[in-house]
Amino acid sequence: MDNLIIHSIRATVDLPAGQEAELLSICKPLSLNKGDCFIREGQLPHKFAFVNSGLFRYFYVDDKGNEFTKGFFPEGSFLSSYSAMVQQIPSYFSIENFGRCGNSGD
Repeated sequence: MDNLIIHSIRATVDLPAGQEAELLSICKPLSLNKGDCFIREGQLPHKFAFVNSGLFRYFYVDDKGNEFTKGFFPEGSFLSSYSAMVQQIPSYFSIENFGRCGNSGD
């Protein structure tokens, strides 16, 4: 997992090796089952995650109960309800573990 996180970060920014080690020291593994939410609509987000494996769906539900998928976070992506986290407001979206990437037979 560590190499995948660092590789993803290096693709975006030049991070000194000492800061790479510091970042990895505060990372904590989290495993979610298919259908579990990383964050639910209405929660105040205070964390972000790195998708080591699987696929996550970013979605919202309208006032009639219809679900709309805004996007997906595949393996190697960072996920969060970023706008809500920065503004310190409840998330309008939910982020759910949608399963594995590719054809896994699920």
